[in-house]
Amino acid sequence: MNIWLVKSHEPIWEYDKEESLGRMGKLTKALVGANHDVSLFTSSFDHTKKKYKVDKTCSINIKDNYQVNFIHSNSYQKNISLQRLMSSYKESRNFKKIISDRIPPDVIFCAYPTIDLAYEAVKYAKKNNVKVIIDIRDFWPDIFVDRLHGIKKALIYPYYLFSNRRAKNIFNEITYLTGVTGKAVEWGAYKRSSKTSEPITQPFYIGCETKDALEINTYRRNCNHPEKYLTFIGSLGNSFNYPLIKKIAIELKGLMTIRIAGDGPQFNTVKDMMKDVENVEFMGWCNNQQMSQLLIESFAVLAPYNDSFDFNMGVGNKFCQGTSYSLPMIVTCKGVMNELIHNYDCGLCSDNEQDIKAYLENLLNDRSEYIRVCNNSFEIYKELFDADNIYKDIVSFIEKTEEETK
Repeated sequence: MNIWLVKSHEPIWEYDKEESLGRMGKLTKALVGANHDVSLFTSSFDHTKKKYKVDKTCSINIKDNYQVNFIHSNSYQKNISLQRLMSSYKESRNFKKIISDRIPPDVIFCAYPTIDLAYEAVKYAKKNNVKVIIDIRDFWPDIFVDRLHGIKKALIYPYYLFSNRRAKNIFNEITYLTGVTGKAVEWGAYKRSSKTSEPITQPFYIGCETKDALEINTYRRNCNHPEKYLTFIGSLGNSFNYPLIKKIAIELKGLMTIRIAGDGPQFNTVKDMMKDVENVEFMGWCNNQQMSQLLIESFAVLAPYNDSFDFNMGVGNKFCQGTSYSLPMIVTCKGVMNELIHNYDCGLCSDNEQDIKAYLENLLNDRSEYIRVCNNSFEIYKELFDADNIYKDIVSFIEKTEEETK
């Protein structure tokens, strides 16, 4: 099959070799490995590092059956800003231009958001009678009004109304709808204003690739953890509850050290916030090997997501990653991740620093209980988050769209 993948910002398989792959990178790898012809359309601007990967719209052939198409757009420095919205719009216009004279693919698999790219992908698919799968990763534009208050919310509301109409148009026109959780798929289906011809839906978790996960689980059971590290790995943006991290660190003083690995727009602010907290270590940006070593050395993983509706409806990358290293998960938001922790008994969901301390202290003092929770974490990884299984299933889902046309 000739397959187009559309995702604005994400590490690119076989191009960003030092970075951890996201959902589209893992899917690219799986589709190329299954001998499909893959064209990836992505931004020329690196959303995380805030710099250009290439300085113009261009195409690079990575393999005989794999091409990366960079779409040029404006730069921006703040994730929530007018500049980012303008960048997204320009990117979608350039995407429309470069695909206008291409031979249509058999299917388009397009991440949502951005709304602008998804809108153009769906419009192209309808015009050229191409199957399109919209894959929900985040909940635009609803998060715009959920995260803002007062005058900022009032100012952005007209843009919300415009974007919401576009979102409804996207979901009204599709035949296939996937998402990172069942809740995400339900949200997309609810956005439809037309209730005729319901799309074929299927949730797929993000999944995680971790080499030697079984050996790590064996190590976890036999390791006595002379160093007690609670590890948080992430891009330091607006998604995390940093004041709560500080409260947890103060509560854990003398018991455990919090390691914060990653950079991002809030790095200096967070570092300044923690300057008087002795048991917080900043590791900076880490490549795959460094992240792996940090997790192997960890006692547990902290996923301090803000308790907002988008995180309550999703499962974060760091949650999947932590389970792949057989680690107890400490999550600070409710929703889907809370349900998984409860169902698999693989950690604690709480935004109370004293409860978190009590839970970790119990694991430190009860070796058999710690091993039990670690094993439960490994079980949820094997059952739900093993990338090999997930992306084989997504490939099969995409292949079935061709069978349904015959």
